[in-house]
Amino acid sequence: MPAAEHSSDHVEHPLHQPHQERPVVVPEVPHQPEAPKPTEQAFDQYKAVHDEKPDESPYVVKQAARAKTDQVMTDDVGKSALQVKVEEVMANGLDASYQTMTPVQQERFRKKGEEIAKQIEDLTARFKLTARKVLHLLRSWLKLIPGINKFFLEQEAKLKADAIMKLGQEEMLKRKIG
Repeated sequence: MPAAEHSSDHVEHPLHQPHQERPVVVPEVPHQPEAPKPTEQAFDQYKAVHDEKPDESPYVVKQAARAKTDQVMTDDVGKSALQVKVEEVMANGLDASYQTMTPVQQERFRKKGEEIAKQIEDLTARFKLTARKVLHLLRSWLKLIPGINKFFLEQEAKLKADAIMKLGQEEMLKRKIG
């Protein structure tokens, strides 16, 4: 090969063009003052109505002491810890489906869920909890969701049954030892 072909001259590819930086133009948006959050509005209204220090009122103290948890579709008053945990497992991942239901369907779904959680708790207390029974109960509950895909129903039922069985086994072990 001739030496001229291996020269250090660099030939650029015809499609390759050097990168040129363009200035970034950000459209100006008029600054709008932020509206106070609803909780701040309620607090300001509360302060305006009551002369006492708002931080010391029983309502504010009770709200501040309340633990933040995931949104559960049930009222936890008068329920055992196991029943609350079972309801949390059952409600996990169903927020979107629950929100698409009518209020009547939501009430029926919530009540049936509470009944099933109570049945699972009773089976656990009697040491009669089996995966087959839990799966059957969960399927009957999930069928209340309008337009649910049967594959989604099976998958959700199995995942929830596994989690509930784990809770139930831990609870039965505690009761057996204790």
